[in-house]
Amino acid sequence: MPGLAPENSHPRLRRWLILLTSLLTLFQIGSAMRVLQLPGDLAGQISLSLPLELAASLVWALVFGWLTLTLVQNKEHALGYSGWGLVAFVIYSVARLLIFAQADYDRQRLPFALAAAAILSAILSMALLRPARKRPEAEENTRDGGKPEGRSTP
Repeated sequence: MPGLAPENSHPRLRRWLILLTSLLTLFQIGSAMRVLQLPGDLAGQISLSLPLELAASLVWALVFGWLTLTLVQNKEHALGYSGWGLVAFVIYSVARLLIFAQADYDRQRLPFALAAAAILSAILSMALLRPARKRPEAEENTRDGGKPEGRSTP
């Protein structure tokens, strides 16, 4: 994708994203297991559809597992995919809270959750959309009319 930062220029970011997507994969697997082990009497009191919750947890576990794999394999655009996956997850989490919040505690934390999601999504989006920086050695080599030094043109 044009305009994205070079994939190999952010090894520290890649490591942090591998850690984050791995943890989110495990968290979503745990969420799916929690839904499967929920007692029947408690399941009737939950406003969220349990089959929908199970499906969402499994989908997010697969998405984050795939993102982790692409980051570990250093595939092209892995950083961008991971960033946009995290933005999508933040939006999903807030939308889920907005739709299913029934307790007073949940309703009172909605403004904070919306503000935090907006800030996090903005930061992730800005990091993903910032223009790619030229490396200094590439800049030095192209001072001579845009052609790398030491090479002759046929």
